[in-house]
Amino acid sequence: MKSALLTLPKEQPSSHCCFCSMQCGLEIMPSEKTSGLTIKPSPNFPVATSRLCQKGLNALDHVLHADRILEPLTREIGEPRRWRTVSWDHAFADIAERIQGLQATYGPDAIGVYGGGSLTNEVSYLLGKFTRVALRSKYIDYNGRYCMSSAAAASNQAFGIDRGMTMPLTEVPNAKYIILAGTNIAECQPTMMPYLLEAKKKGAVIVTIDPRNTMTSKVADIHVRLQPGFDSVFVNGLLHVMVEEKLVHHRFIEERTVGFEQLKEAVKPFTPARVEELTGVLEAVTRTIARGFAKAETGIVLTARGLEQQVNGVENTLNYINLSLITGKIGRKGCGYGAVTGQANGQGGREHGQKGGPTAGLSFDRRPSCT
Repeated sequence: MKSALLTLPKEQPSSHCCFCSMQCGLEIMPSEKTSGLTIKPSPNFPVATSRLCQKGLNALDHVLHADRILEPLTREIGEPRRWRTVSWDHAFADIAERIQGLQATYGPDAIGVYGGGSLTNEVSYLLGKFTRVALRSKYIDYNGRYCMSSAAAASNQAFGIDRGMTMPLTEVPNAKYIILAGTNIAECQPTMMPYLLEAKKKGAVIVTIDPRNTMTSKVADIHVRLQPGFDSVFVNGLLHVMVEEKLVHHRFIEERTVGFEQLKEAVKPFTPARVEELTGVLEAVTRTIARGFAKAETGIVLTARGLEQQVNGVENTLNYINLSLITGKIGRKGCGYGAVTGQANGQGGREHGQKGGPTAGLSFDRRPSCT
């Protein structure tokens, strides 16, 4: 097997890490190591505050690995079915012939395409065009379907637009109360942690909602070990307290939202005592978090896959969005809601060609909705 080789151009190459949604800037530098190259954080990429985690620092390892496959392989006919090297021309012709044969027999939709959230906008667009125009197939999707599609659907329903976050990360340090639900930022998006630690240094209260003890929960002031499947029940309890104790932002609700009366009726049965009975979360904990978030001058809610990758993931996400809406903590300094995307370009994948299903093209009420 040939070893992968990289040579640097005359200008210092820079890129972005593709392993999580932070997309940290990186620079490829000469090194005395075996590969001759190393990666350093880019000082010119402000989002990651000039940092890289272990994933980014080792991003070259798979590129330079001695076992990396550099040429097309095909299985031999007969036994044993060993792999053998073929030319690129042979590989392209073989793939095209197989696709054409299947479509001639079963129709264009016999071929489906599955992309990924680490593709760039341009490649996502090209993949979508290839599927719909070249293959004439309606079947395209990507692994974001198992990532934050629930959050995307919830954002469309609540805000009329699919966006990961409603505020820049630079607003996190300005929040006085932060709820992290179903996310382990310290291990999954390590370069986002400085924003949370800065907020904590300024006196912010951090709440983590996660069944596990994680690196993120270790920095939290309150850790709710909520079992999977009970997010909506728990948040209904928080909303119940806010409504019953009149801790909601009435002017914001009247001017910016719809559906508040329906929400009040929906959460009425979910008293903190009932929530404790269903989830095991102490009544006092539910009241403490609800009062703390509602009364805080500013606040941010961040959600992720832990609550989204459930059968009622859209409902779960909408409930957490409601925390921001009924308290008026959105659209101003130190406030907002955000879905912490797991992949480098999950949103770009949806918006630029990889979004499948009959929902593409639907329009939604542009007013935020408490539902």
